[in-house]
Amino acid sequence: MEFGATEYQKDADSIVTASEFDRKKAIAIMRNSAYYWCYEEYLDIFQTIWQLNKTILQADEKIKFLQLNKPYIPKRWNSPNQSILLEERKKSFDNILPGIIEKEVIQKNKKILIYCGLNHSLTKFKTPKFFFLKDNEGRAGQRLYEKYPDKIFQICLLSPFPPRWSFYKDLTGSKDIKYVYPFEAVFNQLYDTLKSPFAINADNSAFADLKDYNSFYAFDKWNGVKLKDFCDGSLMLTSFDKIEPVNVIPDWVTTEEELEDVKMILPDNDAKQIKTIQDLMKYIDPEANQKEIKEFHTSKKIW
Repeated sequence: MEFGATEYQKDADSIVTASEFDRKKAIAIMRNSAYYWCYEEYLDIFQTIWQLNKTILQADEKIKFLQLNKPYIPKRWNSPNQSILLEERKKSFDNILPGIIEKEVIQKNKKILIYCGLNHSLTKFKTPKFFFLKDNEGRAGQRLYEKYPDKIFQICLLSPFPPRWSFYKDLTGSKDIKYVYPFEAVFNQLYDTLKSPFAINADNSAFADLKDYNSFYAFDKWNGVKLKDFCDGSLMLTSFDKIEPVNVIPDWVTTEEELEDVKMILPDNDAKQIKTIQDLMKYIDPEANQKEIKEFHTSKKIW
């Protein structure tokens, strides 16, 4: 997954193949990879794989949980030293993931399911960059697809999309960014009719030419983006207005040692202001993410 660092792969392997589930060790991997991504449902992935592996007897058939990123170190990512800054940019997720997938999956003729942000996962679709420039081959999915077009498939876990004019909103610093239902809200309407999760093959003749006109992804296409040109498939798990945010891990940081480890990677001025675990959690502010998720999933229905 996107939120784990490859430096801790051996630790991840030991967790998902152990006789007992080590929650504290799994949290440590997550915290050391991305100090701010403190959500239970991501921790659940570790435990789910561990549970599945207990039912698989042959060691070489057990499921591996690949960590596909590097540790996020804001002290370096925001460094005033340009050489440090450039080094961090070069080691971005989009640059790291393809090499790991080639070595651990494609060259070994294995299969993998990757969970990551939508923009990282796009393959044949090129995202608008700025004033009709394209983000060509800059994303992890695009890079893999370019080399292995018959092996890489991108499935979109449907959620509201940023609006067409989010570029302008970002430039002007506007806080009024209302997310839009993708593809004319057809999938949300379909869920409300079926009242059951469903998946769509993007080549399905009933949906292939369905267009999105109002999102960021249609910014440079006045005639809309067709589903078949955007992804290979779509998943709709529930009605958007029924989606609940993920939950905060209560034992994310429990000791002074863990607190100091996190403070070491923060910018010095920020670290000085953090005296307690409560200060750190206020600094991370996971509730802000929860609030944003809730708000953009409750767009006003048009049906």
